Amino acid sequence: MTDMTFVHLTDLHVLPNDEDELYGRRTTDKLRDIMKLIRNMDVSPDFFILSGDLVNDGQKAEYRRLNTVLDELREFGAPLILGLGNHDGRVNFRQIVLGEETTDESERYYHSTMLGGLRVIMLDSKLPDAVYGDLDEPQLAWLAEELQEPAPLGNLIAIHHPPVFSTVEPLSEHCLKNPEGLAKAIAGHHVHAHADQRGDVEAAGHPADERVPALGAGLQPEVGAGGRGRPAGAAHGMAGGG
Repeated sequence: MTDMTFVHLTDLHVLPNDEDELYGRRTTDKLRDIMKLIRNMDVSPDFFILSGDLVNDGQKAEYRRLNTVLDELREFGAPLILGLGNHDGRVNFRQIVLGEETTDESERYYHSTMLGGLRVIMLDSKLPDAVYGDLDEPQLAWLAEELQEPAPLGNLIAIHHPPVFSTVEPLSEHCLKNPEGLAKAIAGHHVHAHADQRGDVEAAGHPADERVPALGAGLQPEVGAGGRGRPAGAAHGMAGGG
């Protein structure tokens, strides 16, 4: 069995300046506290997942500040897997963080990365002017095709919006609106489940109680199980959020 350790960070809500506060806290200070915690642990992350709401309002100044934060995370020497949430702006993210030339806000940002035999897939569920999310048909078709390719340690899927109903009332509208599309795309494939503190999960691409498993969307650490009854390495997650 091959073990991999990753850190999952979500909802960083980085603001334009270090001294800016959100709900009485400096979000960059909170993230740096998490970095200190990781450094004090006997662990070497193989990669980091940052699954959306990287900044608070999707503005260019916020992404410039985010670049500084990302440079600090890169000091761990591990790849950063970035995704977007409902507070992000695709054009500003692509221009400032990725250095791309684009003006199309509707172009979804989804991608996959193979890390030591584990395929890490980041999906884009952001919708304009909405707190809930969805996965469009081209993205779901891409996901289904991606999962056809071999991955020795399976697949870890991350998405900003939980694909299960939230048991936390203020977050009940912040979920994925078309989880059945995700369920169909992952059915029968070796997919690690990463637990969400707001819903149930089931590993190996089989939904629990006709609901879709939460795949990397949450804040709670979980050990990913092997698909189809066969352990094939474990993905150990550590949680953190801004």
